[in-house]
Amino acid sequence: MQRTAITADKQASSGRERQQLNLELAEIREISDIMFKRLEGKMREMQAIETTLEKKKKEADRLVQLVDALEKKLSAGRELFEALDKKISAMQQLLDETERSRAPVDDNRQQEITALIRKGLASREIAEVLDMPLGEVELIAALNRRPA
Repeated sequence: MQRTAITADKQASSGRERQQLNLELAEIREISDIMFKRLEGKMREMQAIETTLEKKKKEADRLVQLVDALEKKLSAGRELFEALDKKISAMQQLLDETERSRAPVDDNRQQEITALIRKGLASREIAEVLDMPLGEVELIAALNRRPA
């Protein structure tokens, strides 16, 4: 009888251990289900972040291309400005040279007109000989007649 009592105790103990193991196993399954759900949520969040980062990278690449294009245009504009500045300087020098060389010619013209007037030529004849406008010849003649 003792044997059957020991066997019954073992079976009862074994049943309780199984029941305890089943409870622990159910708890582990419950915890793992919760963890998997959390992990799935975190994975979805990571995928969303990855998608956003890819979009941001594409936008940054596009902006870099725009900046590069603008830098090229700015450089070309700067070169054009420098070329225009050189042309303006050259034109200014040419104007200055023309202005300097014009004064003596005007003085010579006045002397020529005065000399031709003294020889008795009319304003119209002087204008034709010197290939000048009649009004200019008449003005110079009138200025020469005025007392100093």
